Amino acid sequence: MNDLVSSSKTPSEKFSTITVAVVTADLRHAHAQKCIEHLKRHTRDYDLWILDNNNSANFNHSREINKVLKSVTTDFVVLMDDDAFVEADWLPNLLHAMDEKTGVVAPMHRDAGGALSFSGVYLMGDDFGTHAHLVDVPASPRVSQCVCSALLLIDRRKCGGLCFNEEYNKYWMDIDYSLQVWEAGYQVVCTPDVTVTHIGGATAIRDSKNARRSWTAEMRIFVSNWVDTGRLAHVGAGIWSRLPVLDALCDVPRRIRRITEAHVDMTATEFERELQLCLELSSPFPLFRSLLKTGIIQQQSHFRKRNETFKVAICERAKQQLEGTIVVHGGPSPELLETRQGYSLVAFGKEFLAIPLGLGWIDVYNPETRHLPGMLVADSLPALQLLIDAHPINRLRRLLWAADRRSRVIAKACLKAAGFGLSEIAGSSTNLCSHSDSCQQVRSESELRF
Repeated sequence: MNDLVSSSKTPSEKFSTITVAVVTADLRHAHAQKCIEHLKRHTRDYDLWILDNNNSANFNHSREINKVLKSVTTDFVVLMDDDAFVEADWLPNLLHAMDEKTGVVAPMHRDAGGALSFSGVYLMGDDFGTHAHLVDVPASPRVSQCVCSALLLIDRRKCGGLCFNEEYNKYWMDIDYSLQVWEAGYQVVCTPDVTVTHIGGATAIRDSKNARRSWTAEMRIFVSNWVDTGRLAHVGAGIWSRLPVLDALCDVPRRIRRITEAHVDMTATEFERELQLCLELSSPFPLFRSLLKTGIIQQQSHFRKRNETFKVAICERAKQQLEGTIVVHGGPSPELLETRQGYSLVAFGKEFLAIPLGLGWIDVYNPETRHLPGMLVADSLPALQLLIDAHPINRLRRLLWAADRRSRVIAKACLKAAGFGLSEIAGSSTNLCSHSDSCQQVRSESELRF
């Protein structure tokens, strides 16, 4: 049962123009109690609403927020997670950043250790909506592509018709809502004049198996709603292009993609000049550095095949400058489902892969790798299992188990030549793929990194 609690007000206070709504999975948690304590200590002239889900199994963050947005009558509403802790003057300073062009204002965040953890959100510019937090300190309130929903000030006079998409339960709802505000013609701003402590993940285990699956499922919803429809591209080419800060954030990944496409039409001198510019422009942004590093590695491989030695050398020098850059792969992550007859069965995006255990570590993010000899691909797990059972190699293995000694020697040689090691022939080894350039080498599902 959900509880909607409003603070008592004296008659003179009933005309407050600010509603502060705290959404909590369970008000009894220590962090939720601390959130309310800080809020009451540092806030004046407001209506307090608490939406307590009482630890219900069907908690949906977007749905709870929408209950507030559909019920409040004040001009402004503040939405808060129960793991955000405010400080003195937070509310008047948020209001100060709101102007006639702005629909939503967010504060900066520090983590539980006191380090700055958020001053806006930027998108990597891929086909999956991959994003990360900015962690610099702007000189004044600054427009942001998206903001974090841990604490938001919303002007209902502008955004009253917008709601959070309830298809998202937790992970992409604030990205979606921010883009809705931009799409409606209003700005989304992060102000350095307010900093709150945000624990982050206090109400959910971020690295759990279920959390990873939920994140991937909601990412696919985002792609369907914003990328495949062209809505995200329309926002980028429209209102963002008229704001220098956001236009620059869109321009960097465009430049990177232009020089890393398979058939780049540039002389070596032009390529080097543009690559150097990308290195400089991407320097403050880890996601852009990751995008550039991945593209340069693939581009160097293309240049080698075409025997373009000067460009190969240019890529090598760029890789040295990018040394230490952690590669972040957008989109779905690989998930080990089971092992079957000498294969690791892996779900990756819309594909299901059967990877011979004898192949060792492979990079499933590389499309070329996913079509190595011996690998099988299907669009569902049952279809993949049927492929494995019907594969000639596995018929040979079944014969091996029933054959005499001489036939076993011949069959083992055939299997080994197809990429299966001796332990894999016995079907007892457990192994899995990973991408080769960050630290996601895995041997079992418990070691998967996302």
